[in-house]
Amino acid sequence: MRNGCPENASLKEIVVRNRVVRLMMAVVLVCAAVPAVAQLSPEAQQAIAWGKDAAQKKNYELAISFFKMAQAAAPNAPEIYGYLGLTESKISGRELRAIAWYGAYLAANPRAGNAAAVNNAIAELMKGSENNISMLMKTWDTAAANMPNPADHGTHTIGYQRDFCWMNLGMWYSAYGNIEDARRIANGIPNPELAGPVLVEIINAQLNAGDRAGAKRTLKSIRDASSRASAQDSLAHPPQVHKNDEGTTGAALSDWTQLFVAGMTPGLDGEMFTDLTASMRPSASDRADLLKNGFSEPWIMVGQLSYVANNLGSMQKKIKRMLKVQAAHRVKQRKSI
Repeated sequence: MRNGCPENASLKEIVVRNRVVRLMMAVVLVCAAVPAVAQLSPEAQQAIAWGKDAAQKKNYELAISFFKMAQAAAPNAPEIYGYLGLTESKISGRELRAIAWYGAYLAANPRAGNAAAVNNAIAELMKGSENNISMLMKTWDTAAANMPNPADHGTHTIGYQRDFCWMNLGMWYSAYGNIEDARRIANGIPNPELAGPVLVEIINAQLNAGDRAGAKRTLKSIRDASSRASAQDSLAHPPQVHKNDEGTTGAALSDWTQLFVAGMTPGLDGEMFTDLTASMRPSASDRADLLKNGFSEPWIMVGQLSYVANNLGSMQKKIKRMLKVQAAHRVKQRKSI
């Protein structure tokens, strides 16, 4: 350590691992504008030392707990957020947590000389998160395909319930911008009332991407009157980007640290952000309760995967918006110098 910063402007190579890819990257953390350890309390300095020792022994969970102790003792020290981001990046499936800590580092040190290197690390971590979601969606897709598929798909039948689950999957694909798979799902749903909402979401995704011609072509494939009316309304009144509190969140340190606090939706301390593989299956007690109440294994699996995918995808989108705001804020600050 030199002046409370990683040695000689370079940290060890970050290894981002998940079940789909293994990404290698070098993260350079420059000591520009980072408070010296001497400015930190003895408690914070000791916790950092313990955290570094645990990280060197690859006991990353323990290292994180020590760095969080240091954070509590010195909540405005950028150095600590950098260590948290680096350590979280060592654990498979925690890419979004690592990104959030790096976002906190840049918020606490907005004029950091190493901002470009940190943003390069964030970009690599985001690729890992994208791969996590891709793996999750393939699992969800397969689980939906394994659901009972009787001949009768009328209202209140098992066939209708299957189509409803496919509709949710297709709408998620659309919201995430995967129009090809969303269209595949819509084409495979025999009930027009359930295929229609997926096609409406595809149209919204196309309009958001500026593909009005494609949206008009999709409209022609909608067979359900209600969905057609909804799609026509979207074409007549294209989605507008509204400036709101969420749209401007990302520049302040508290914006990033609050992501770890559970609120109406799970924060980054939720299981899908700390152990993605485990979160893809319901707990033994939840599974037992669902089976007792008449839910079969395929329905339980699809419901769990839907829950995880929606929370993981929503958090990723939020973090992407926050990173965009943070980058714009940093450009604005540079211009003001």
